[in-house]
Amino acid sequence: MSFNEKQIISLLDISNCIIFKMILNPLKIDYINIGVEKVTGYIPSDFYNDPNLFRKIIHPDWKDYFDRAFNDLLNNKNDKIYEF
Repeated sequence: MSFNEKQIISLLDISNCIIFKMILNPLKIDYINIGVEKVTGYIPSDFYNDPNLFRKIIHPDWKDYFDRAFNDLLNNKNDKIYEF
């Protein structure tokens, strides 16, 4: 069974998780599912307009870990898939 892009996006959009693709240089959100609103209260365009919004809204308990992981990602020191 194969899926087309529209079917995949439909599946991503019903998720209660945030699923996104980020371009690192220059920093921008290439795709983010609408599930982001359920989790954060922000709509996808908020993230497209401000790719650093994740850093601004992450829970304080996760901030240090997020900053380390994000900096490692920017410097190609770690995996390219993270879970928070």
